[in-house]
Amino acid sequence: MQDTPRYQEQHRGTDEVDIIDYLLILRRRALLISALSIAGLVLAFAFSLLLEDRFKAKAVISPVKEGGGPPVGLSLLVQQLESVPSMSFSSPSSAPEILALLNSNRLRKKLIERHGLLPVIFSDRWDREKKSWRAGERVPTFHDGLRALERSMSVKHSPKDNTITITMESSTAEEAAAMLSRLLTVLNEHLSEEAKRVADSNRRYLESQLKHTPDPLIRQNIYALIAQQIEASMMAGVMENFAFKVIDPPDAPDRRSSPKRHLIALAGFVASMVGGTLLAFVLEFFKSRRLRGDQTGNRNPIRSELERK
Repeated sequence: MQDTPRYQEQHRGTDEVDIIDYLLILRRRALLISALSIAGLVLAFAFSLLLEDRFKAKAVISPVKEGGGPPVGLSLLVQQLESVPSMSFSSPSSAPEILALLNSNRLRKKLIERHGLLPVIFSDRWDREKKSWRAGERVPTFHDGLRALERSMSVKHSPKDNTITITMESSTAEEAAAMLSRLLTVLNEHLSEEAKRVADSNRRYLESQLKHTPDPLIRQNIYALIAQQIEASMMAGVMENFAFKVIDPPDAPDRRSSPKRHLIALAGFVASMVGGTLLAFVLEFFKSRRLRGDQTGNRNPIRSELERK
C-alpha cells in the first residue's frame, strides 16, 4: 500500500514527460504545420472562388381559414354525402394540402411546363444568343429539372402562426424572386382550378340526386348545398387570394446565400492544420524508429563475432 503514491507519482511524471515530448515535436515541426495550414487555407479559398454564387428568395403565405361549415340542418346530409367517392365538401386551401402540393412533383411539373424553366434552371448549359443548348453539353431531361427544382426549394410550416415559408434558390437574385413568384401563381391557380372542379362535380352530383329524391325537406337541403357549390365555384374563379394570403411577397435578395467562402477557407485551414499535426507525429515516429535501429545495429556483426571468440 505504501508503493501506491509512488506509483501514481511515477506515472504522473511519465504523463508530463509525454506531453512535453508532444509539444517539442510540434515545436520542431512548426514550420511544416504552418506551411500546410497556409496552403490549405489558400487552396480552400481558391476552390470557393470557383463555386457559383447562389441567391435565395423567401416568401411567407398563410392558408385561408375554412368557413364555419354548412348550416346545422345540412350537417347530417353533408356527412352522408362525404361517404360518396366523388363528393368532397372540405376546404381545398388547408395547410396540409398546400404543403403536400409544394412538396410534390405535380406542382413542380406545372411550373416547369408553363414557364419553360429548363433553360433557366440549367443556365450554364443554355446559349441565350442561339436559343439552344450548348454543343458538347448534355441536354437536361424533364426529370433533371424536377430534381434540380426540388434541391433549390425549401418549405417550412409553422402551425403556431398558421404560416408557410417558401424559399427558392437560383444563380441570380432576380431569377430567384421571379421563380418564387411564378411558383405562387401556379399554386394559386392550381388550388383555384381544383376547388372549381370539385364544386362543379359536387353540383352535378347533387342535381342528379334531385331526380331520385321525392322528400321535400331533403330536396330543399340539396338545393341549399347546390347553391353553396355554385358560390364556391364562382369565388374560386374570381378571388385573387382564394387559397392563401401572401404575407411576405418574394423579393430579390441583396446578398448571396452560398457559397460561404470564409467558412470554406476556415474549414480548409483547420483540416490542413490537423493533417499537418498528424503528419508531424508520423514523421517523428519513423525518425525515432530509424534512430533506435541505428543504435542497435551500428556495430559490424562479423567483428562482433570475432571479438566474442
